[in-house]
Amino acid sequence: MLRALDVLETSRSAWRAEMDDFAARRRVEKRRHRRSLIKADRLRFHDLRWPAAVSAGCTD
Repeated sequence: MLRALDVLETSRSAWRAEMDDFAARRRVEKRRHRRSLIKADRLRFHDLRWPAAVSAGCTD
């Protein structure tokens, strides 16, 4: 149970880091009048998935 909790906490931390990076990049893009998401961002947020830092070792 503790190991599962550790995995969840690690994945949440990775997700938060991804969202912080995304938010910072979007702020810069909006200042440059690029209001629409790029295709990669739309696809990235379309499906449920584990954050990149945790899923790197996943075989799914």
